[in-house]
Amino acid sequence: MRIFLLFISLLGIFISCNTSSSTTSIESIPEDTIIPQGIKRGVINVVSALTDASCSYALFVPNDTLKSYPLIVIFDPHASGNHAASQYKDLANKYNVVLAASNNIQNNMTSDRYVYFSNCIIADVMNNTAIDSNHVYLMGFSGGARVVSFLAQHENVFKGVISCGAGVADIINVKTTGFLYIGFAGYSDFNFLEIFKSENLIRQNILNSNFKYFEGKHQWPPDTIMEFAFSAISLNLKSSSIDNIKKYLSKEINNTKKIPIRDAWKKTITYKALKDLLSGTQQFQTEKSQVNNYLVGYESKASERTLSLSLTSETKSQNELQKAFVEKDMEWWDKKMKLYNAAVIKKDKTPSDYRDIRLINYISMVGYILASQELKSGETLMAEKILKIYRLADPSNPDVVFLTGVYFAINKQYKTAIDSLNRAVQMGFSDKTRWNSEMSFIPLKDSLRFIDLENKINSMP
Repeated sequence: MRIFLLFISLLGIFISCNTSSSTTSIESIPEDTIIPQGIKRGVINVVSALTDASCSYALFVPNDTLKSYPLIVIFDPHASGNHAASQYKDLANKYNVVLAASNNIQNNMTSDRYVYFSNCIIADVMNNTAIDSNHVYLMGFSGGARVVSFLAQHENVFKGVISCGAGVADIINVKTTGFLYIGFAGYSDFNFLEIFKSENLIRQNILNSNFKYFEGKHQWPPDTIMEFAFSAISLNLKSSSIDNIKKYLSKEINNTKKIPIRDAWKKTITYKALKDLLSGTQQFQTEKSQVNNYLVGYESKASERTLSLSLTSETKSQNELQKAFVEKDMEWWDKKMKLYNAAVIKKDKTPSDYRDIRLINYISMVGYILASQELKSGETLMAEKILKIYRLADPSNPDVVFLTGVYFAINKQYKTAIDSLNRAVQMGFSDKTRWNSEMSFIPLKDSLRFIDLENKINSMP
């Protein structure tokens, strides 16, 4: 029962022209090269803040030369600002938005540090670029979404947030007038249920609330989905590009025509998002009529009931799975995972199939949290069981292989530990902070194989 209570406490923790800064364009020259002449338009620039060179961020400024731009400050949970900004630069260029994505802020950082880095980025961007200070938005994914929620509540200067892959019900404490909230989640995201359940509370407290769900897992939304947020910001500016938004609406509505009746719930979710987007506008009457006529119909109402029943059973299953980490043996887990995995290979997935896929991802997330904590506390017997469950749910995740290496190092099986760590790196493990802070690796420091691996990790961007 100790491990179950521990999980409950941890879940909340886990569940974006004057004197120029130093810059580089990551699309044309090496990141460590400084361009004295300053910011380049239309490409991603890697910037070190003028006041603090350790404050690094990816900056995108559109090709257009406007008097001022809205700004989106982006937070990736792994401090991969370059990657996050690169995903959305075409949208930023299309909708004339400046992007600034932190290369410092990441999971497990103290609040004073991400307040410091966010303020540093915003001040530096305003020093370099003509920003509309009344339209500064925050965007974050997963742990980054929780960062933007915190910042929006404690810094009463932001016009809105774009929250991806995390339900942030505490956002209702924001006091900014005309605040815009946009929430994203993939159908297979283990946080889908959390976000979906937060809708009513957020809608009651934030007038301009928008929710967009998509075919995907726990990930940054693809740019075709993220265009929803850029359209919402454009409408929020009251000087929007009508042509861009009309084209977007036409594309979204045409895509729903391809959705078969068995997946009416997906059409309903899409139309509800469009209703959110168009709420309060005096334009797009034809599109509004199409959306509203469908949402009041029988097909839409019936699909909502089906989805609601599936989500109710998901809540119950999550509670059972938390306890099962302690109470159930590996034979039970083998059977349970075979049942859930049957949904993965289905071509035509029902809400219940997506529920089972989310539960697999939920097991992976819980496995990571609990295995990390048990290894840290030295409970290797329980850690061994949790790692087996974690591996059943997510065998291709380099984190489970890395934690297995930690397990072997703690148990003084050093050769096996290095073998596991090598596999983790080959699979894509790149978290140098976790690697360098792992105390169980101290006895491995004299191994040439380990030294090679550590050098490889520390040379990663």
